[in-house]
Amino acid sequence: MELRWKEGFFSSKYHLLREDEEVGEMNFKLFSSTEDGLLNSERYLFKRKGVFNNKVEIIESESQEVVGEIIYHSLKSEAEVELGEKRYLWKFDNLWSSKWSLNDGEEALINYRSKFMKGQLNSSTENNILILSGLHIYSYYLRVFVSLTVMVIIICSN
Repeated sequence: MELRWKEGFFSSKYHLLREDEEVGEMNFKLFSSTEDGLLNSERYLFKRKGVFNNKVEIIESESQEVVGEIIYHSLKSEAEVELGEKRYLWKFDNLWSSKWSLNDGEEALINYRSKFMKGQLNSSTENNILILSGLHIYSYYLRVFVSLTVMVIIICSN
């Protein structure tokens, strides 16, 4: 399956497209502990467990059931997605952080590629949770990078 996403300038939402049809969205909130994603009529919440905690619960929106967890390994810019007994590894695939993937330990299931305000993914799985988790994790690391950059600029300008 191939999907594209796009976002507007200063937007907090990715619009997910299959060909030219919108099939989902990913909503990012700058100062919120909860984000949500929708893909193929399935909505999930991504809820941080605390301010300095490296774990995020994945919650099925309608039933409010916790269906998985994301664990960030910030020093390595990696993350694990746990869905039941299965674990998946998320990692950047290039130095510029414009390519990343989710794999099951043997092969990449989803490959992502981003450009300025848009991107695309190729997936060998129809697992909507995994697809949305990959975008959520990328957004997390992008926000961390931007925050660190702003802090360095402020510190250096004084």
